[in-house]
Amino acid sequence: MASAKIQDERLTEWNNNVMQYLIPNNVVLSLYLILGTIGNITVIVVYVFKMKVKRDDRFFIPVLATVDFIACLIGASYAFAWNLLPVKFKNEFACVALSFVSQGLTIVAASLLMIIAVQRYLKVCKPSFIFTQKMKYFCIILAFCFGCAFSVPIFFYYGVVEMYNPILNVTGYWCGQTVHYKEHFILHDISAAVFAFIASIVLIILYILIGKTIYQKFIKFHISIKQGKYTKTPSSSTEAESVEPVDKDNVHKSSRSRANSIEDLVDRDGYRRKLRRGSTDTLDQGRFYTIGQHFRTHRYSYMFMTITALFIIGYTPRLTLMILESLDPNFWNKPNETIAGLLFLYRLYLLNHAINPFIYTFFDTRFRKAVSEIFCSCCSTRKSMSL
Repeated sequence: MASAKIQDERLTEWNNNVMQYLIPNNVVLSLYLILGTIGNITVIVVYVFKMKVKRDDRFFIPVLATVDFIACLIGASYAFAWNLLPVKFKNEFACVALSFVSQGLTIVAASLLMIIAVQRYLKVCKPSFIFTQKMKYFCIILAFCFGCAFSVPIFFYYGVVEMYNPILNVTGYWCGQTVHYKEHFILHDISAAVFAFIASIVLIILYILIGKTIYQKFIKFHISIKQGKYTKTPSSSTEAESVEPVDKDNVHKSSRSRANSIEDLVDRDGYRRKLRRGSTDTLDQGRFYTIGQHFRTHRYSYMFMTITALFIIGYTPRLTLMILESLDPNFWNKPNETIAGLLFLYRLYLLNHAINPFIYTFFDTRFRKAVSEIFCSCCSTRKSMSL
């Protein structure tokens, strides 16, 4: 009895020592959790309930925001539990379940980014191909099924792992890869690395093709503006800020559609008249004008490019550490300072899920306006209640 009490005291001492080095990690996790939860809930509410005009470009955003929200909530909670009980994590069910959900959501997010890249490629480079609503819903279901299926090995290879501390002469417990079926899990991690590598290459190729196409359109648009040959046709750009095909007999819908297209944002006729005079200021304004319209027109492609790039950057350290962990059974048996640094890299993927709402805010002007209206209405309501 006394021996068990001594062992427990030593284990608690070891646990507290490791926890001290994980305090900065907890601060970062708190930021991930707060920003990811509030931001993604705001995205879901605004895009689902506040956006009056449903755009094809925004279709996947609420789905991706839902995955980001759950990933932040589960991933950060799992990380907090691990940090609080780094060597006293004895709950086998919680370890396996949280590991399964965490990895599954990461695979789902990666699959959704693949689907979005294909959708952007078809929209920009192959506009004759129609990506129907049924196809989109089918792809979303397929992404979730693939994420779950790919994460099933977690049930066999993850669990409570024992680790011996020779200095304190005590055995600790934490959640990680078990030694059972180690060879099989190495194959699983290698296959995950191969999938991530192929997916990254495909994403890079698709967005290079997208970038090449929109750059060619930018050059043509710039030349047409200078030569005065640009016509007021809303269909002149495959990604123009039009809503849906507009009924010509409906004047209000038609005017609103043109107001949201790149053709009617400024007075081109006046600009062209000034351009013929050869004014240097006008030429500079023209360059800024065409660049501005270019980014307004293709901002959703640039937005998803940014999200995808951050996802690849954030997920690469985690995947690398997973492979190293599967190759070395004593990988985590390192000094506390090293463990804290490795855990920061391991959880860097959560930054992607937390920062995506800010990327939507930066690129989508309608979303930014809707959020501002909600914030202003809340402030005015609070002010009126205080009076």
